[in-house]
Amino acid sequence: MINGAEGTIRQAPDYESGEPDGKITRQGIYFEIDLITSDNELIPVDALFDTGFTSGILGIHVQDVEAVLLAIYRY
Repeated sequence: MINGAEGTIRQAPDYESGEPDGKITRQGIYFEIDLITSDNELIPVDALFDTGFTSGILGIHVQDVEAVLLAIYRY
């Protein structure tokens, strides 16, 4: 259910966690996604999905990008 200009996207009833899938803000829709490293480690990051993007751009917070780079250079 979405109230006003901002809201929360709820998961379908068959999902077990009960946590929301995404959050709607004035900037766009945020989803948690998992980046997968070459050794199959999952790194969860918040990603911005903006329907105005037409060239396949995905926005990710800079601290999440830094964490991914640290994980890459650590190995």
